[in-house]
Amino acid sequence: KNPSLAEELDKAFDSSVHSAPPELSLSRPLSHEDHFVVSTRFTPNRKGNQSGEIVEDVLGSMRTYNPNNHNKSQDTKCNGNGVCRGLCKTYQTGEYPSDDDCWCSSYRWHLGCHSSRAALRGKRLPVMI
Repeated sequence: KNPSLAEELDKAFDSSVHSAPPELSLSRPLSHEDHFVVSTRFTPNRKGNQSGEIVEDVLGSMRTYNPNNHNKSQDTKCNGNGVCRGLCKTYQTGEYPSDDDCWCSSYRWHLGCHSSRAALRGKRLPVMI
C-alpha cells in the first residue's frame, strides 16, 4: 500500500531531520501541535491557483487557515490593497475578524497568538505556508 500524502506529512512531522536549507527551515521540528496559515493570493470564484485548498485538504481545516474560504466585503476605511499591512484595525482579546473587516487585518490576526487556533494551542504561533 502506498502511503497517503497525509501519512507522509505525519512522518515528516515526527522527523527531526530538515531537508530544506537552514535559511528556509524552522528553528525547531514541526509538531502535531502546529497550525498553519496559508499564504495565497485570493482567487476570484476559486478558479486558477487552488494551492490553498490543496494544503488545507492535506493538513486539515482544524489546523489550517485558508483565506480563500472567506469573502471579505472590504467595508472598511482602508482601500483593501494591503498598504495598511493589517494595522487598519486592531482586535481586542476575544474579538474575532468578520467578513466586513479588511482582509489584511484579518490575515494579520490569524498570524498572531490571539487567533482562535493559537488559543487552542496555548498561544502557539502558526507556521505560514
